[in-house]
Amino acid sequence: MENNNGLEQEPARQASMIVPEQPSGMPPIEVKTSKKTAFVVAGAVVLVVVGWFSYNAYASPGKVWQKFSAKDFTPSSAVQANFDVSYTDHGKLTPEQEKSNPFAKFFSQLKLTLNGSEYVDERNMNSLQISADVNYNLASGDTSFGSRMQFIFKDQSIFMNLGNSPFLAGIFANLSPGERIEWIKIDTKELQEAMQTGSSTPPAMADYSKRIEEYKLIMKKYSGKLVTMKKFMGKEDVKGVSTFHFSNELNKPELKALLNEVIDAAIKNAVAQNQTSADEAVKAKEGIKNVLAGVIDRTEVKTFETWVGSSDFLLHRYKFIATAPSIVSLAGLASDMSGSGKSLSSANPQQQVLDLFAEVSYDAELSMDETLSDYGKIQEIKTPENVFDLGKKLIDAQKMQKSTTNQPILESKTR
Repeated sequence: MENNNGLEQEPARQASMIVPEQPSGMPPIEVKTSKKTAFVVAGAVVLVVVGWFSYNAYASPGKVWQKFSAKDFTPSSAVQANFDVSYTDHGKLTPEQEKSNPFAKFFSQLKLTLNGSEYVDERNMNSLQISADVNYNLASGDTSFGSRMQFIFKDQSIFMNLGNSPFLAGIFANLSPGERIEWIKIDTKELQEAMQTGSSTPPAMADYSKRIEEYKLIMKKYSGKLVTMKKFMGKEDVKGVSTFHFSNELNKPELKALLNEVIDAAIKNAVAQNQTSADEAVKAKEGIKNVLAGVIDRTEVKTFETWVGSSDFLLHRYKFIATAPSIVSLAGLASDMSGSGKSLSSANPQQQVLDLFAEVSYDAELSMDETLSDYGKIQEIKTPENVFDLGKKLIDAQKMQKSTTNQPILESKTR
């Protein structure tokens, strides 16, 4: 077969040009690519690319931790928390220590547990509001005691419900004979004004909101430095919120640096308030720093885990278990000191305190597990009506003392 140019076509080429004969009455066959299929394929590719980019740039474990670490320590105006805290002391006394101090044995098998809920509203630091409901149990040897306590801080006043603690009830029984005290109140502003009025060299009125902001600025410097991500442990729901579960490590050098700055600020404020002299402040500051540094260095973190929201990048739960100084061991060392007739020397008490803490064992364990929720949800805190005004009682006692001795009992320590 020849084409118009007189060239013979290849057999395969000839076959491809053959169009099958259509039955009469049928529409012609159209051969073309489906536009719908092309759009579906293109959309799938776009979704894959966008999903990959979103995971790596927004919701991957590393990015979630990075965004969480970049936030302040107080990322919301309000938060609800539920907590479980325990301190268990496995330390033991030697027979000699038990003999030298008959009260030391009451520290054996010591265990303190706290569990409850807390609400914090810090929209305005000048009107900080806190409400806590705590159940506690203290066990020592074969003896245990438990009760409930409630705490409210509102309008610069402290309210405390004593629960059914016979120890606390005994302390306040003499203040109000014949009347059972359930709630006590201390107006911190009134108490401070009384201290200022009564002192011959009155301290400046403390601006608590300014101090809190100062400490928050210090803590902000260490955001993302104190805790590091060790391992991603998977996704979990915490009270209905999707979170990323991390295993973490505590950065001890950064923690010591943070505490040093907080101590410096606290001592500076104490000197400014005439609560201590500059010389005493320097000695106290170094002693506190050294003790805390020793505690941090000797503490062994066994478990440190966090649950961070995959979309809000907020902390929704943390779990922390670590060794802690043994109170039993400290009581035993105190027994040794009293048995040998030793006491803290006035020449260098700071060094002796350091030496004492260096001998304390870390046979105790501290465990904390807290869940945080309802970020930004404002709750109304109601204060109790029937209260015993302990602050007013102290102010009245000051006035009475001043009228008889002209020396206020609430006067700040001055030099």
